Amino acid sequence: MPALLVFIFLGLYVPISYWTGWSDPSLFDIRGYRYPSTWASWLVVATCVALFAVPLTWVCLGRAMDVLALSFAINGLILCGYFVLPLTATTIYKGEWAIMRGAELTVAINAIGFWVLLVVLAAWYLFLRQKYPAALKAPDPQADERLKWVIYPLTLAIIGMTALPMLLTRTIPMLSGDPMEGRAILEGSNLGRPFYNLASSLLPIVIGCMVVLASRRRNLVAKWINPEVLLAGAALVTQFLTSNRLPLANSLLFSFCLISLERKFSRGMLILGFVGYLTLFLGLSGFSSILRQTRDMIGSENLIEASFREAFVGNNLSDLRDGAWVIGEWDFQPLNGLTYLGGLVSMVPSAVFPEKKQWYLGLVGIRIVNWPDEEHFGLRMSYFAESFLNFGLAGVVGLAVILGTYFAYQLRLLHLSVLGQPSLTRNVSILIQIQLGTFLSNTSEGFVFYSLLAVLILIWVVAELPGRSAANRHARLPAYSR
Repeated sequence: MPALLVFIFLGLYVPISYWTGWSDPSLFDIRGYRYPSTWASWLVVATCVALFAVPLTWVCLGRAMDVLALSFAINGLILCGYFVLPLTATTIYKGEWAIMRGAELTVAINAIGFWVLLVVLAAWYLFLRQKYPAALKAPDPQADERLKWVIYPLTLAIIGMTALPMLLTRTIPMLSGDPMEGRAILEGSNLGRPFYNLASSLLPIVIGCMVVLASRRRNLVAKWINPEVLLAGAALVTQFLTSNRLPLANSLLFSFCLISLERKFSRGMLILGFVGYLTLFLGLSGFSSILRQTRDMIGSENLIEASFREAFVGNNLSDLRDGAWVIGEWDFQPLNGLTYLGGLVSMVPSAVFPEKKQWYLGLVGIRIVNWPDEEHFGLRMSYFAESFLNFGLAGVVGLAVILGTYFAYQLRLLHLSVLGQPSLTRNVSILIQIQLGTFLSNTSEGFVFYSLLAVLILIWVVAELPGRSAANRHARLPAYSR
């Protein structure tokens, strides 16, 4: 029913938006407010509170942590970047004027998007809770054993694919004098880059599964000395050497969520874990930034304080700054879905479809701010910036409605799963499905979307389908033969 209503909504909303001009971004051009504006400051505070309080509420009520709740809270931290924009804007050469010019508009479109999303999500979740109050059927007890036939080989493949570009370029970014330059050399490998991107997108899944499988071992020594820990450790170290922090942060997030689903923590522990994860995320993101870019800070000042400061003023939680930069320089000519087409063809090799690079969201942002696209990996422009660049305020509201509906359905499945027996196969499948929805907010993750979709299908074929086939065969047997 939710899917049908979404299709009906799109069928009506899209033509109405074009006919009425609702999709014209210039109708909502409110750039030019003097920073800081009172209304934008209060809007940031209200939205940040909502992005912390609402997810934490459903985590406590559902008795489960999920990637959506933590990612919303991280977006709340990103919006807090509004209050340090004068400091972070100075790090962009000749970009300060544009950043301050587009700050309030970037805050407004994200606040509108998140508030509509949260309202729609809450309404749909309450409806689904009334319609589907019962628990899901019992999971196949052998599914998790079959899942190992996916996770173990996949982890070995990830280690090899991560190491491949370092071998081809003979560069280890984290051990080089300039990790950013080393990473650029790594990304320049035409043969190694696709494999590396695939490995980075799949790393969080295998690490999370390995953590859960290791935690199930009864012997204390076996919990720390086993194939899961060895394989996961090798994969994490290899990824760390590439200096790419995002897969490591996502691995921490995914592992935490799967463990919480497995152990069914108390509400107090969930609150402590929620706050603890965000604290650890901030500290590690800032510390890794120091390791990559400002190693001279180590030993010269309080490293803990410097790490948390760097998380906000460095290139970590910089989505709002980069989004304001792009919005401030933009000529307000709508992209009309160009970057969404780029996301759809993200798995097509550039040699086959060279136009793909022109449609890639991160590089579209680079070109809007008049930077050479060969010198940067691409800009992250905040959660609802892409929908606004393509379809104006109509895109922001439309995307919020679609995601609110989709996330409500997935969250209801997750919370029903918690009521039954622990099933790693089921839990990881639901978390992957939640992750797939976030692709619509940032089509730069198109490659990740297809990678996750392929793994989801593989898990279904290897781990879930054999159990369903066996159950169906059993159900077809005559009663006297059972």
